[in-house]
Amino acid sequence: MGPWFTIAEALKQGPLLPRIELMKFGGDPSEYAEFAINFCDHIKSQVTNDSQRLTHLLAQCVGKAKDAIKSCVNLPVGQRYEEAGKTLMKNFGQLEKTERV
Repeated sequence: MGPWFTIAEALKQGPLLPRIELMKFGGDPSEYAEFAINFCDHIKSQVTNDSQRLTHLLAQCVGKAKDAIKSCVNLPVGQRYEEAGKTLMKNFGQLEKTERV
């Protein structure tokens, strides 16, 4: 595995971009729409497993928002992520402007 292999691997990876810091959500309704769009663009669209989506959602929520959804981990497996998204929308979303995460 000589230098050509190393160059080929670097080209496959493409240019290294700065790491994106994903938005945290603390429960401010005026920030929910931005958070929901950010989460959908960077996590929901990339992760197909709802259990992993819930893990990411819990990691991105803090304070009141996290408190509102942390009990969703106790629900049946197929309901956890969907219920967490509904709970955030119900408690913090402004329905006419946002989408559910």
